[in-house]
Amino acid sequence: ESDFELIKSNLLERLQSSGSELGNVMVELEKSLTEASELTKKLLDEQALNRKNESDWKRIQNDLRFELSNKEAQLTEISDTLNSNEREIASLIYNVESIENKRKTAINQFEVEKSERLKLLETLKKVSSERSELIGKIQVLELELAEAKQSLNAKESQFQLLTAINDE
Repeated sequence: ESDFELIKSNLLERLQSSGSELGNVMVELEKSLTEASELTKKLLDEQALNRKNESDWKRIQNDLRFELSNKEAQLTEISDTLNSNEREIASLIYNVESIENKRKTAINQFEVEKSERLKLLETLKKVSSERSELIGKIQVLELELAEAKQSLNAKESQFQLLTAINDE
C-alpha cells in the first residue's frame, strides 16, 4: 500500500507541475497581451501625430501577432500535455489499484489455502491417532484370539483324551 501511495503521490506531483507550467504560460500570455494593448495604444497615439511611423507600427503589430500566435501554440501544447498527463495518471492509478486488488486477492487465497492445510493436518493427526488406537486394539484382539486358540486347543486335547478314555 505504501508503494501505491508513493506512485499516487508522484503522479499528483507531475500533475501539479504541469498545471504550474500552464499557469506560468497563462500569466506570461496575459502580460504579453497587456503589453500589446499598451503598445497598441501608444502607437495609435503616435500614428495620429505622425504617419511616417506607419511601417514600424505594422512591423510591431506583426511581431505582436506572431508572438501572440506562438504563445497560443505554447498554451495549446501545454494544455494537450496536461490532458495527456491526466489520462496517463488515471491509467497508472487504475493499474496500481488493479495490482493492489490482485495482491489482496492472492493474500486472501493464500490464507484460505493455509487454513485448509491446517485443517487437513489436524484431520491427519486425528486419523493417525485413531489408527494407532485401532492397531493397539487389533493387537489386543490378536492376543486374545491366540489365547482363545490355545484354550480351545487345550480343551480339544482334553476332549480327545476324555473321549479316548471314555471309549476304552
